Amino acid sequence: QTCALPISDNQDLLQDPVLNVIRIKTATGLKEGTILITRDGAIKYLSASCSPIISIGQELSGVIIVFRDITKYKQLEMIYQQEETNLRTIFNTSPVAMFLLAEDTVIIQINDAALSLLGRARDEVINKRFGDALGCKGSLESEFGCGHGKSCGAKCELRRSVNLAFEGLTTANIEYPQTFLIESAENSYWFRASVTPINIDHTTKVSVVLEDITARKHQEIAIAKSHDFYLKIFESFPA
Repeated sequence: QTCALPISDNQDLLQDPVLNVIRIKTATGLKEGTILITRDGAIKYLSASCSPIISIGQELSGVIIVFRDITKYKQLEMIYQQEETNLRTIFNTSPVAMFLLAEDTVIIQINDAALSLLGRARDEVINKRFGDALGCKGSLESEFGCGHGKSCGAKCELRRSVNLAFEGLTTANIEYPQTFLIESAENSYWFRASVTPINIDHTTKVSVVLEDITARKHQEIAIAKSHDFYLKIFESFPA
């Protein structure tokens, strides 16, 4: 047992589909999100095709209605939407810099941690190639920007990893140096990156997780230099 008329998911009572077909004399369907509520309170999502039966004399002789219970499909859709919302929240609130790239390293999504790392506004980096958005020295070596400078190509670990990702390969925890030009001054940084291919709407995109490890690298270099310094002193002692 169900109610006599379907209602939409905003709780508005819909017009009788039969009367609607009789009035307009053409096939129609139900509004998206239309539901039936059973007497025990269960909700059923419906789709329907309502078609007029036209006699030889072009007179309307009846209406054919075909209902389809799409509750399971609707539930899966809502689960997918919730998962998408959760993933978007994780992406946006992650404490590490995250980028989503299209072909040729074009940034199509970026989280707040990445904007903080770059010191730029969102509209300054979206739809720009990675090196152009970051102010990479290599991107400024050519009038064509990122990917065309003498420091690009095989010398750029990130671009190489992104190209591999578009071939379906993941690169994890690579560490590489990169030089930026900030107010005409060169600033060198060290990054650790993980680059992963992902499929969105049947199209390959690339996720980049980036961590600034400059301070740690400088500390490691200083320790290595100190070790070498004292090792040379010890080696100079007479046997």
